[in-house]
Amino acid sequence: MEKVKPFLYALGDHITLIDTMEGGRRGRTGCYVINGEQSAIIETGTSYGIPFILAGIKELKINPEQVRYIVVTHIHLDHSGGVGSILPHFPNATIVVHRRGARHLVDPSRLIIGARSIYGGDLEKIFGEILPVPEERVLVREDGDTLTLGNGRVLTFYDTPGHAKHHFSILDSVSKGIFTGDTVGNRYVKEYTGLDFEFIFPATSPSDFDKNALLSSIAKLEKLDAKKIFHGHFGVTEPVKRKTCDVNCRKI
Repeated sequence: MEKVKPFLYALGDHITLIDTMEGGRRGRTGCYVINGEQSAIIETGTSYGIPFILAGIKELKINPEQVRYIVVTHIHLDHSGGVGSILPHFPNATIVVHRRGARHLVDPSRLIIGARSIYGGDLEKIFGEILPVPEERVLVREDGDTLTLGNGRVLTFYDTPGHAKHHFSILDSVSKGIFTGDTVGNRYVKEYTGLDFEFIFPATSPSDFDKNALLSSIAKLEKLDAKKIFHGHFGVTEPVKRKTCDVNCRKI
């Protein structure tokens, strides 16, 4: 496999952001690694991002056998397209996915057909190889389900549709942060992108977007009183609650 230089960002609480270099550019899509007694990877990006994740894992001195879970917040290809390709590198890992997305990881044929209807002949150029995941290595998490990583660290899963029906978000008990995928939108945080500005917008995928469901999901996450948001695209919002306009702003 091609040797690459990984771009890593230490976020505290044994969490590291690895840039998956989507489209060959920095600061677009991230993979989060929780290093602990049982390590977890959250999001794989496309198969093109695998060399960067593996190089990052190596730099973090994490034994591949120590990685117990690979979590995808939803099955859009920029978040999960590489999961089938990366799985063989982690022999003890289980793929964790929303109930509605599980069957599409096991048999991605319909997922590929749907994506090809949008991207046409550029599908492989954009997302790379899309491989199936063995059914016995897939773990479904429902709303309120948990995973224990050891040393008191617990991940709690919350059903958060709106961006997609197959979307969940994950609350980490140690950092008090939520891995939100695309639920609360995209925020390209300049400290991590290298840009001199921040770009913030809702993620409204046309095929599956449900505004009312999304607003309900955001309200649900607000009640968790999280301290951080770990965005799939790209970086961390901290603190979560912040004033974003001055006294002259008006309610829309």
